[in-house]
Amino acid sequence: MTTNFKYRFRDLCPGHQEHVKKDYEILLSGVPVSLWHSHLFLSGPIDSISRRHKIQVSQHVATSSTLFSYTGKLIPKPMEFALQSTISPALRHVVQRFWQVDRRNGKLVRETIIPKGSVEIIFNLQDDSYAIPAAIKGHEHKLPRCFISGFHTVPINLQIPGRQLFFGIFINPTALKKIFRVQGMDYVNRCIDLALIDPSMNSLWHQLAEDRTFEERISIFTDWVMKRLPDATAHEKLFDQFLTSISTSPTSADEVSKLLCYSPRHLSRKLYELTAMNLEQTLLYRRYLRAIDLMHHSTLQLTEIAYTCNFSDQSHFTKTFRSYAHMKPKEYRAAKSHVSGHIFAA
Repeated sequence: MTTNFKYRFRDLCPGHQEHVKKDYEILLSGVPVSLWHSHLFLSGPIDSISRRHKIQVSQHVATSSTLFSYTGKLIPKPMEFALQSTISPALRHVVQRFWQVDRRNGKLVRETIIPKGSVEIIFNLQDDSYAIPAAIKGHEHKLPRCFISGFHTVPINLQIPGRQLFFGIFINPTALKKIFRVQGMDYVNRCIDLALIDPSMNSLWHQLAEDRTFEERISIFTDWVMKRLPDATAHEKLFDQFLTSISTSPTSADEVSKLLCYSPRHLSRKLYELTAMNLEQTLLYRRYLRAIDLMHHSTLQLTEIAYTCNFSDQSHFTKTFRSYAHMKPKEYRAAKSHVSGHIFAA
């Protein structure tokens, strides 16, 4: 039996009242669906959602006709993206957040992922009948069942079939190095099979590939990593903070050296182990990443972004951005999706 609840979108979308024009009725039934909740998808029986819950729908989703019909009835959506950013204290020096993409719309999607400066372990949970080709630096690859993606300096082009199920973990660079004994040069601009480095990933993949919820997969990976949990030194925590905090990163070699308590020469060696880039290259890469962040989360003009990110001029900004993304900043801004660093095309 369908239960009807009527919410006004201004109640569903705190902070976005200026974008809310109509009242919508959400028809709730026993069918499992998901609602966008401050960048999280809450999955479960929809009849468990009531007026007592604080439901927040992002502006992008709330105004999207692919999620809500004009009568306000909740309808199936072609892609579900789940993001979990609340990490238990015991894991915070290892894991930043978990994510999952579950897409079943039957259409081929071409995805371009420009360098985005994050380190991820990604599980491709589809069976081999849904092979996903990937092109990196002109070389064709087939995505393995489990692989590392991190600190790329060139775009990755994917051809994703109509069925896609990815489960991913944003992991701190120093933790990745200690758990798998790999360095940046081992995986940057490459697509390596993580099971070849650690055979236990085969068993982990099979556990994750079973018909499970996002929360169950998080629990399975947490149990796996807790058995291998490395201790993090104060220096390693500082390195991870520097490499993952774009908006607060120092902008000069001297500032970074003081922050991380290393000489510039020693610091370059340490950074190269983690990123396959030396200190100067890393600083330039961070300015590029900051520019991407501002394109997604500000209304600044590109000339203002260039200035904010400490590029010498607009030409330097464009040249640097193009060297990584293989497109100009204005081209990326025009084509970008709601997922930072990702461009989708039919």
